Amino acid sequence: MKQMLLRSSVIFGLAGILLLEGCGLSTLNDLKWDSEWILPLASSESGLDDIIQDSTITANDEGLFALIFRDTLTSINLSDLVSFPGFDLGFTVSLDSIRLNPDTITQTITLEEVADQLIEDGNIIGQLIKNSDSSTLFLVPTVPGLTSGTIPIDASDFFEFAKLDSGYLDLTINNEWPLTLENVVLEVRNATLPGPPIVRDTFPLIPAGTSRTRSYDLAGTEIESQLEGELVNLDIADSTNVYIEIAKAIEVILVARDLQAEEATAVFPAQTIFEQSESKFYTFGEGTNAVRITDLEILEGNITAESTTTIEDSLFTLYRIDNATNSVGENPEVSLKILPAPSGGVRDQVVSQTLEGFFIDMSLGGTSYSQLQDYFRADLLFSGNLVDIDQQDSLSVRFTVDELTPTYAAGYFGSDTYRFEGDVSVKWREGLNLGKIRFADPKATLILQNGLGIDGNMEILDLTATNTATGFSGRLSTGAVLSGPLTLERPQLPDTFGLAETQLGFTKEESNIVQILAQEVDELHYDIRLNTNPDQDPFNFDDFATDQSEIRAMVDLEVPLEGILETLIIADTVELSPEPVEDIPAEQGTIRLILENDYPLKGLASADIQAADGTVLYTLADKQRIEGAIPVPGGRISSPARTVIELNITRVQLESILEEGARVLYEYQLDTRPSDTSVRFYSDYKVKATITVQFPFQING
Repeated sequence: MKQMLLRSSVIFGLAGILLLEGCGLSTLNDLKWDSEWILPLASSESGLDDIIQDSTITANDEGLFALIFRDTLTSINLSDLVSFPGFDLGFTVSLDSIRLNPDTITQTITLEEVADQLIEDGNIIGQLIKNSDSSTLFLVPTVPGLTSGTIPIDASDFFEFAKLDSGYLDLTINNEWPLTLENVVLEVRNATLPGPPIVRDTFPLIPAGTSRTRSYDLAGTEIESQLEGELVNLDIADSTNVYIEIAKAIEVILVARDLQAEEATAVFPAQTIFEQSESKFYTFGEGTNAVRITDLEILEGNITAESTTTIEDSLFTLYRIDNATNSVGENPEVSLKILPAPSGGVRDQVVSQTLEGFFIDMSLGGTSYSQLQDYFRADLLFSGNLVDIDQQDSLSVRFTVDELTPTYAAGYFGSDTYRFEGDVSVKWREGLNLGKIRFADPKATLILQNGLGIDGNMEILDLTATNTATGFSGRLSTGAVLSGPLTLERPQLPDTFGLAETQLGFTKEESNIVQILAQEVDELHYDIRLNTNPDQDPFNFDDFATDQSEIRAMVDLEVPLEGILETLIIADTVELSPEPVEDIPAEQGTIRLILENDYPLKGLASADIQAADGTVLYTLADKQRIEGAIPVPGGRISSPARTVIELNITRVQLESILEEGARVLYEYQLDTRPSDTSVRFYSDYKVKATITVQFPFQING
C-alpha cells in the first residue's frame, strides 16, 4: 500500500486586470465577470505491484505480470552423506617403562701395588718383582691368598637408590699382568644397606693377557649409589721366564645396563619412554562402513593433548598426522612440555592445535583409502636433578581429534536411500485479493539441483495439492513422474562448486496443473526418495563435495496473470496534508473524482475521505460503475478508460475536510464479466484517481 502526501493550492485568475489602474489606465467602474475557485485535493495511482508482495510477483520482458512461488521441499548435504566423527588414542607409562642411566665403573690393581703389599706383609716375592721391573724373572713362585681390600665405588652421579625390577650387571676381569691368576673371588656389595652381596663369583683361571666376562641378573636387587668392591681372593700361579712390567694392571670393569626400577631416586637420562607410528583406517560414522574417503580438507577441527603425571621430572609428548599437510608442507601436530609433578601430587595439562586448512591424503598417494598415518611419542627430559620415582608413578596422555568439519572431501560416499516426506504451505496468491480465476497458462516445475559430485536418482512418490479451506485434495501428476526414477545430473571435476540442474515440468499440455490450481490450493504434500550411487561401485572414487554443496528439491510455480477473472480487488490509501484556506468564496460547490482505468476490466469504485480516527467525512463513491479500457490488437492498452464522478459539496463540508481530513481510502472491484473473455495484466497498468473541488465566485469592476 503506497502513501502520498499532497498539498492543496488555490488558483485565482484575472489578477492582471486589477493592476490596470496602478499603471495609469482607466477601467470601467461597472465591469463584472464570473470565475471559478479550484482546489486540487488529492491524486493517486494504484496497481497490482502496489498490493502484491515483491517476492511473489514479477514481470517478464514485455511487462506481463506472473505470480511466482518457489520453496525448497528438501535438501541433503555432505554431512548427511558422510559423518566425520572425532577419535582419540592414548597411552599410560609407569616406572617400569623408564630406564636408569647405564653405568660403567672401572677399577685397576697394578702389579706394583700387589708387590708393595707383599713387601709390607714380609713376603720377599714382592721385592723380587719390584727389582725385576722391565726385565725377565726366571721364576715366580706361587703366591696364594692375595686380597685387594675394600675398593669404594661411587655411582651417585647416576642414582642415589634403586630397587630394580630388571637389569643386568656385566663384570669383566681383564688380566694385563704377565702372570696367570687362579681362584679369583670377586664381591660387589652395598656400602651401608644390609643384605647379601650384589655379586660374588669365582673365576678359577685367568691366564696372563686374557679376560673373563660374566653377566648377573639384578631383578629384585636393591642398590645404592655408594658401593664396595673387593677381590676376596687371588692366587698367582708359578711361572718361569716372566718379563716383568710392574705398571701392568688387573682391570675390573662393572657395567650396569637395561636397568628398570621399581622405585628409584636418580638423575634420569633423557629418553623416549613411548613411541608408536601406525597406519589405520578411519571409520566415517556408525553405519557408513561403505564410505571410502581419498581426500579430505579440513574446515574446522582440533587436536587436543591432555596429560596427567605424578612423575617429578619434566616430560615431552607429541602427536602428529604424517599424511596431512598445510599450504607450506607442514604436518599438523600437537606437542606438550609436561612440567614435573609436585612431590606426592599430580599435575594436569591441556593444549590444542587447530586442523583448519590441512589437507589429508587418505589414499596414501593413490594406493589406499580412509587411511590415517599418525605418530606419537613421550620423552623424559634430562633435568640433572635427583628425582624420586616409584612404580606407582605414571604418565597418562590422551590425544583427541574433535569431530571434523570438512571444506572438501572426495572418494566414494556410499550407496544409500534417503526419504523425505512433508508438507509445505503454497502461498502463491498471498497479498492478491482475487475471486475465482481460470488461469490460461500456469506451469509448475520440480527442480532438482545437485551441487554434490555424486551419482543419484530421485523418485517422486507423491505430490498432492490441497485446499485446506475446502478440503479439496488432488495429486499433481505428469508422465515423467509415473515413468520411474529421475537421473540426477551432477557437477564434474575440476568444478568443485558446480551446480547441475534436472527439471520436471508440469504444463497444461502434459499434466493436470490447470485443474489443480483452479481449486485455489494452498498446501503441497511431498514424498520423495533419493538414491545415492545406485550402481554401488565402491572403488569408483569420483564422488566429491564441499561444505557448501547440497542436493535440493524445489517446487517452482509460475502463473502468468492471464485468464478469466471473477473479481480483482485493488485497494489503496492516500494520506492528506492540505494547507489551510483562509476564504472559500461560495456556500456550495462541486467535488469531482476523476478515475482513469488502464485495466481492460469494468468494475465498481468506492472512495471515502476519513478523519484520523476513521470517521468518514465524505463519501466520493459507493460502488460506482467504472469503465474498462479497450485493448488494441495484440492485447495491450493504448489509452485508459475515463470515468468522472461529480458531487455537490458545501462550504462547511469542505472546511471539515480541510481541517480534519487525514486520508482517502480507495477500493476498486474489477472483473471480466459479462464478456467472459481472457485478459492479461501488465506491470504498467494502473487505476489513477484525482480529486478536485470547484466553487464559483464573482469579481466586480
